[in-house]
Amino acid sequence: DGYAPAWGPPPTSPPDPLKADVVEQPEEIVDDQDEEAEADEVAEEEVVEEPAVKQEAPVVATVAPAAVAKEKLAGTKLAEWLRRRVFQLRVNLLMGHAELLEVLQSLDDEKLQPPFEEAKLWLGLDESESMPPALEQLITDFRDVRVRQ
Repeated sequence: DGYAPAWGPPPTSPPDPLKADVVEQPEEIVDDQDEEAEADEVAEEEVVEEPAVKQEAPVVATVAPAAVAKEKLAGTKLAEWLRRRVFQLRVNLLMGHAELLEVLQSLDDEKLQPPFEEAKLWLGLDESESMPPALEQLITDFRDVRVRQ
């Protein structure tokens, strides 16, 4: 009938080899044994012992404290702020956002300051290990933003 349904895919035609943009070049025939021998010779000559590379601490993306909300927050606004700030600072959490919020709200301002001993215990960190910089920044910002009760 010559009737094509309106919902069908558009008709396609095979690519025209005369209109191809890329022209394939024939591969050059190479003797693999000669290349391998040359590569071995070069590898033997270039064996240089590299000095040990000092591993640097991972770079932590921090957002300046000025980016922290100037108004004091509580309730759902504080929870939203915390979730956004965790993402901005790329904080690796050992718990969920709700649990983190609950822990931080239960601690007074004195315990949310360096050396963060009690905060570390509540967050599942060892008292002797240093707090990750992003988490330290998050706690400091939280202390400054929350409504004091």
